Amino acid sequence: MKATRMLFNLLGIILLNLFSLSSVIAETNGVACNTSPVIVCPQNYFGCPDDNIHPDETGYATATAGEADCETPIVTYSDLVISEGPCSGQTLVKRIWLAEYPNNSNPWLFAECTQIILLEDATVPSITDCPTNITVDLSSGCDALATWDEPSANDECGISSFTSNFSSGDNFPEGITTVVYTAKDNCGNQTTCSFTVTVNGNCCDAPPIITCPGNVDVCIDDYTESSETCGNCYNDIVSSGIMGISNEKKSILKYNPATDEIIQKIFPTMPTVYALGVNYDNPNDIFFASGKTLYLADYNLCT
Repeated sequence: MKATRMLFNLLGIILLNLFSLSSVIAETNGVACNTSPVIVCPQNYFGCPDDNIHPDETGYATATAGEADCETPIVTYSDLVISEGPCSGQTLVKRIWLAEYPNNSNPWLFAECTQIILLEDATVPSITDCPTNITVDLSSGCDALATWDEPSANDECGISSFTSNFSSGDNFPEGITTVVYTAKDNCGNQTTCSFTVTVNGNCCDAPPIITCPGNVDVCIDDYTESSETCGNCYNDIVSSGIMGISNEKKSILKYNPATDEIIQKIFPTMPTVYALGVNYDNPNDIFFASGKTLYLADYNLCT
């Protein structure tokens, strides 16, 4: 019995040694690998919003075996979006590259590296060929047309608008006018360029000229705009100091400031067909009820 137990113990020791020897032979023949692969990341990528971030554009990581007995590693990647916006398409991505042996069950035999991908537009556009200051003279017709070669705008990520408050060929006023060009990119960054247009001359260096109509003699009895007379008329001049008009008394009251007298001019046969009145804003005007105006600079009153 004792001899049998010793035989089994010896057999176990032999089997254990054979297993250990097979492991050493397997490692020696490259079946097992105990060194992590070596990985090299591509450079960080900086592009415009909405750029394509496939590795064909941003670059691939490369990996090699940690030792000669290890297999060729497999390289994969995963993306982690860190932030987005505020501009549309603006993104910050953390790309993690991973290198592993395809048939190795050891979870610690791997290598990784990180690539940063940033899509943004933080640079303002550029404007080239901005015109220099321009000076023009007024023409005989008081026109001042200014012309220039239009500038151009450029941006690495695209221009959304390029505007100006004036265009070449516009008519400019006298004095100095500032022309401003504004370029804006797709992320709202903007820049401007400006120049001045100076217009020399003066189209309004003389006062206006006015020509008044001549005085008109008007007959009250039968007012018309024709040249017909209306009977025997009293020629008189009443140009100031009118106090009032009396249709019932057929008279005009006038105050003479020189003598402090009130003068009543009576016209016995003054008709009452047209009522008369004094203009409140200008007491030197007498009105017919029909709306016709009788100016008192020189007029006729008919008998």
